[in-house]
Amino acid sequence: MVEECCRVFDEDPMLFRFLLLVQHHSLQRVEGPESPVEVVRQVIEGGMARGEIRKDDPELGAALVMGIIIQPATFKTYGRLAGPMLPLASRLTAACWSILQA
Repeated sequence: MVEECCRVFDEDPMLFRFLLLVQHHSLQRVEGPESPVEVVRQVIEGGMARGEIRKDDPELGAALVMGIIIQPATFKTYGRLAGPMLPLASRLTAACWSILQA
């Protein structure tokens, strides 16, 4: 999932940046069972149920994972990080696993 987010950022940066920048204004319009936040929460909840990650609050887990992905994208949007997102995917994935095990 992390790698796909990075790939989408690189392949369609205008769309990704638009979604990133309007998320606070428009998030209520995409809430529901297939919203990105809900999908991430469900994946985390499933991992907890299977014992793959530590049991905790799946909402907090989703927030932390989304932050790990969204903040570097935000930094790239504002020119604070150079280059494409895809090369960061393995580091971001490792950070997600780490935060979910903490």
